Amino acid sequence: MFSKTGLAKLIDVAMLRGDATADDIKKMCAQARSYHFAAVTVFPYWVHRTVQELRGSDVKVCTAIGLPFGAYAISHKIAGVKQAVHDGAHTIEVVINLGELLSGNIEYIRREVNEVISAAKMRSLTEDGSDVTVMITAETAWTNREQQRLICKIVNEAGGDFITTNTGFASRGVSIEDVLALREMADYDLGIKAAGGIRSLEQARNLLNAGANRLGTSAGVLLVENFEE
Repeated sequence: MFSKTGLAKLIDVAMLRGDATADDIKKMCAQARSYHFAAVTVFPYWVHRTVQELRGSDVKVCTAIGLPFGAYAISHKIAGVKQAVHDGAHTIEVVINLGELLSGNIEYIRREVNEVISAAKMRSLTEDGSDVTVMITAETAWTNREQQRLICKIVNEAGGDFITTNTGFASRGVSIEDVLALREMADYDLGIKAAGGIRSLEQARNLLNAGANRLGTSAGVLLVENFEE
């Protein structure tokens, strides 16, 4: 049984709307402080402002690189990762190149994952020496189980920290079956972040019970408030 704060500490609350303004970011950060969420996830542009808003709190700053489909050159992703760490991000969430994965270009995916993880870890050492958590998004809405198994293996070998299930931009969000499958595929030390379409407390509980270590959702406040009820 989770406490309200215990549940909140398993949630990365997301502000990934295209029309989000500085006021929206400020409001989300104030809520995150109040509820003690694990992190606030924003687009790279908003990292610096989010760091300022959350300074002195126990809430981390997460940013997404490569949304929505990962269709950026590796060099662009590396530049984005380095800038995000420089701006103060504690967690980097990178969407793999889905087109290359679906084409069967596994060596490209292996190189991409290795290079972005290495860039994040090395950049953190040159900034303030603090650890940076790296999450790699598998997008289970468009990948099959064998492709997901390969991603888990590659991320684990590269020293990544989490597999994220979904971007929230695909045809569907996360399912219980996705989390169960990834938990079976992934090494024990590799976290599973369930994300995409999480809107109810029951859904959140089921995903955590299936093996998710973290939840990514824009409905974090709703989940915690429903828990109080």
